[in-house]
Amino acid sequence: MDLNAPYFLCAMPKMDDEQFRTSVVLVAAHDEDGAFGLILNMPVVDEEAKQAQMTAEVKDMTGAILLSVTEDLFLGGPVEAEAIFALHDMPALGTEDSRIEDDLYLETDPEVFQKILGADGQSEKRRFFLGCSQWEAGQLESEIRQGAWMPLPCDRRVLFEERPATEAESVEVWKQVLRRGGVDPLTLMGQGGSDSGPN
Repeated sequence: MDLNAPYFLCAMPKMDDEQFRTSVVLVAAHDEDGAFGLILNMPVVDEEAKQAQMTAEVKDMTGAILLSVTEDLFLGGPVEAEAIFALHDMPALGTEDSRIEDDLYLETDPEVFQKILGADGQSEKRRFFLGCSQWEAGQLESEIRQGAWMPLPCDRRVLFEERPATEAESVEVWKQVLRRGGVDPLTLMGQGGSDSGPN
């Protein structure tokens, strides 16, 4: 398939990086300068860490806490590990700069987070991520050629409806995405690895 974002990456057995094993990544941007994405199926399970990170982000300019958040939080990747990213489908809150495609937006502004969290009833299609995944120019293409990743079409069900809460559920999401892409995950389980993985 053409690598035109948005699309999914499914980690293959040649992926040696533990952070990305059995991961499903939404590639939100991909051009000649590199690629950017978010792991979709890796939940943050430490409630104290989750609350501390979200509360730290949603503050005003004086440092006062705007909102105390109890949203599910997912590990988007190892880059900018302290930063929070919000994925949502609300055009009224999105901008052209944050638009990935029709009715799909990626935000980094805490003021927008507040609006998203206050938008109950408008949409439940919102997710928050800690960190992101990035590749330099040509890096992702090389990893795909080496067999570390399988690119697949973007599936909105995985973006918003399938939210794993445990490691076992995370693996099930990975298997489901592969099956929808026509790949039997059972045929992959015994295969070996290589030295490939995103930054």
